[in-house]
Amino acid sequence: MQNRSIGALNMYGDDLKAFGADSERLAERFARQASATLANAEIHDRTVALVTQLNEALTSRSVIDQARGVLIARTGCSADEAIAALKDRSQRENRKLATSPPTSSPMPSTVTTRSSRCSR
Repeated sequence: MQNRSIGALNMYGDDLKAFGADSERLAERFARQASATLANAEIHDRTVALVTQLNEALTSRSVIDQARGVLIARTGCSADEAIAALKDRSQRENRKLATSPPTSSPMPSTVTTRSSRCSR
């Protein structure tokens, strides 16, 4: 965060020379402390956002793995073929992979691919 402006400290006085050298030093000390606090708050916000994204990714991964398992059990296809089938369906329906599991509705009829065992 060094050498980056993240705010401003404005001071007002009644007289033209309302603030002396002591006031200036005190304001500089306050500004350093305030900027450190703001920088910490920014780091905290970024960390919270990252944790939220990671939790969503873990949840999505679990749903995708379950859908892959269902496809493998129903069709006998390989894990790679099941993922490919899920990706194809996701793209065809314009939905995220985790919201398009095979348990939500039946998969369309088998499409000829590397293996005709896996429905796409």
